[in-house]
Amino acid sequence: MALAALWLAQAPDLGNHRSVTAGSNSRDAPSAARGKDSPAHSEIESIYRNSPVGLGFVDRNLRYLRVNQALADMNGCSIEEMIGRSYRDLSPETADAAEPFLLELMGRGEPIRNLEVRSRPPADPEHEHVYLLSMDVVRGETGEVIGHVSAIQDVTELRQAEETSAQRLKELELLYAHSTVGLCFLDTNLDVVHINPLFARLSRKPIAEQVGANVEDLLPEDLKRQLVPQLRYVTRTGTSSATLEICGRVPDEGPGEFTWVAQTHPARSPDGSVSGIITVLQDISLLARERCEIETVRDRLIEAQHLAKLGSWEWDLIGGDVWWSPELFEIFGESVPYSPSYDGFFDRVLPADRQKVREQLEQTLAGEGSRWMTFRIVLSDASEKVLLTAARVERNESGIPARLVGTIQDVTEFESAGAGRERGRTR
Repeated sequence: MALAALWLAQAPDLGNHRSVTAGSNSRDAPSAARGKDSPAHSEIESIYRNSPVGLGFVDRNLRYLRVNQALADMNGCSIEEMIGRSYRDLSPETADAAEPFLLELMGRGEPIRNLEVRSRPPADPEHEHVYLLSMDVVRGETGEVIGHVSAIQDVTELRQAEETSAQRLKELELLYAHSTVGLCFLDTNLDVVHINPLFARLSRKPIAEQVGANVEDLLPEDLKRQLVPQLRYVTRTGTSSATLEICGRVPDEGPGEFTWVAQTHPARSPDGSVSGIITVLQDISLLARERCEIETVRDRLIEAQHLAKLGSWEWDLIGGDVWWSPELFEIFGESVPYSPSYDGFFDRVLPADRQKVREQLEQTLAGEGSRWMTFRIVLSDASEKVLLTAARVERNESGIPARLVGTIQDVTEFESAGAGRERGRTR
């Protein structure tokens, strides 16, 4: 309170108590009083005049004898309007609670440091503000209490920011705890700062033991070998690494392999430097197994189509595009660059069978007609093939035919064998 004592010693009117002390710094006041024209006096006046902290002195009757601009602004008035007025005059709504407290403070002669007070100031009565209040008694030459000095700091925005930060921290903790992906925040030495349960299960250690440990000492060998280079890349370049698919095994998790998709991103300090690494691991083991099963089924289907000389096709009835499977290209004796089309298909159909095929397509589009049909085609080398086809129509939400899908099988050999047997029976 030395600065407060210097300020008070220069106050324009403190009654009959010109020599004052605040706290234990009584030696400062007389020296300041003797040096009103000194540079120190001007400096102190400048500090109190421009301080963002509200500063004031009240006598034993709780009348303001000196205030600075910041305190006047908190009360919504000028410095001149506050001088000589009591605490009750300025804040009647809080006087009943505050006056006994202030009088008791002077009676005890004890200082108060950083007491948090909430109130609605006259300058902003619609909103509650949070203040940090520090006070100390002021004594006269004979040691009697003649008033107290106070320093009041409005920390409303700071408290709001702290509450917002606390709420975000709580949300972050919930995200970490219940996320369906593994999350880990590492510092630039690859030491664990935060880690969630899903990521932590890669190591058999409790989360508390993993925090502060180096990630290389925690990850399974398969994962470490593939992920750590990505982490070092982020710290070295300050850029996110490419999405990485990692396969391996987790200790004590059975013989099956896991598959993770890993993403690593830099975290930056306010000055833009890399302060850590955010690592996200998504377990796609089930998806990977399903993908493998689908690929296996697809390969088997392709093999079955090849063995059965069976191809599939689709015809977009709205856009007009036609799609053939690789096996169908082979059946028609064409290479993949060939572009299948409705007209190109009918050019290959034997003229004697074209009308039959057209009628069958029309019946299929109308939802009528037989399911199966055979017809003949002529290849570019003038050879003929007998094909067996089946088709069905798919309609859009309005019931309009939108797509025709079907299969075509080369049954030339079956037809030739059947014809041979028939000739044998007629001899």
